[in-house]
Amino acid sequence: MNKEKLNSLAEKARAGCQDSMWMIKWHFSSIVYEISERNRNKLRNTANFEEGCFQRIETAVLLLNSDKSSLETIVDRSIKRYLERETKKYKKQCRGVAIDYQFYRRDDEGNEVFPEIDDKLALVEENLLFKEKIAPLAGGDPKKVMILNQWTRGNLIDSSIATLLAQQYGGKAESYRRYVTRFKKECSKALA
Repeated sequence: MNKEKLNSLAEKARAGCQDSMWMIKWHFSSIVYEISERNRNKLRNTANFEEGCFQRIETAVLLLNSDKSSLETIVDRSIKRYLERETKKYKKQCRGVAIDYQFYRRDDEGNEVFPEIDDKLALVEENLLFKEKIAPLAGGDPKKVMILNQWTRGNLIDSSIATLLAQQYGGKAESYRRYVTRFKKECSKALA
């Protein structure tokens, strides 16, 4: 389609002819899809990019002044600016994500050293086995369960656990401290 025909279709589309607008979009669709495909690894979402291009084509049709420029020139510039902006957005978004493609390194003697990979599932499984082992020690007593929970969270100080028990269940912290100490001895015997 030549420039004069495109400009005349743009005049009709601006007057409200939907068929003319669709013909213009159809004319530029191959260019839009080609740019989208060529830059698919630089865009967040190619479908959104293509939709944005078609919106820019509509805007270009509405803003066209055929005495000063052609529709093809305006659409071309608009799509290029939009592509540049979208690729910059994607680059900015990806900056925070670091990908390490180096699977091994060499030590001082020149030998290949492979990194150790943490097995998260093994850690979860180990934690579950630990909890299955210590849960029967509580025997359904809520005070003992609270003590075990404090221990698993890293609170190993008897007096602080006793204070928590006194706040939760009432009574003196000193008597709960003795209770915690006795329970600790029971657990060490059971686990030994």
